[in-house]
Amino acid sequence: MKLTAKQKRVVYWVGTGLFCLMFLYSAVWTLIDLPGAIEEFQHLEYPWFVPAPLAIAKILGVIAILTNKSRTLKEFAFAGFLFDLLLAALGHYFHPGTGTGIGVAIFGMVLWIYAYVADRQLRATGTIETIPTGVGTSTAESAP
Repeated sequence: MKLTAKQKRVVYWVGTGLFCLMFLYSAVWTLIDLPGAIEEFQHLEYPWFVPAPLAIAKILGVIAILTNKSRTLKEFAFAGFLFDLLLAALGHYFHPGTGTGIGVAIFGMVLWIYAYVADRQLRATGTIETIPTGVGTSTAESAP
């Protein structure tokens, strides 16, 4: 079964949306419970000052991916998320029993692979949009 361009865009935005939602949740949770995040990062032997800037970087990365305004910023965001996932997986591997464990990091890597590969494929065919059609518009605004 061959997907149409519209179906590919829908599949891309669903997968990318889940990926971005995962990181947005992580960033917001970190900022809401900063003392708890600092404690967990220290238990994983990362410096105490990492959680807050990392949370802000995650929010900016999600914005870069979803707005699709700059190819370079989007590439940096994907790279940053990959490094975050790899370091999270290694941290949980070498310090078992911390937080959600390595499973979430592996799940995130699967989502990362999906979002990154789908982005490359849609970009190569020129079918990627900056924002999904119809998002943020009501029927009254979209009428001629």
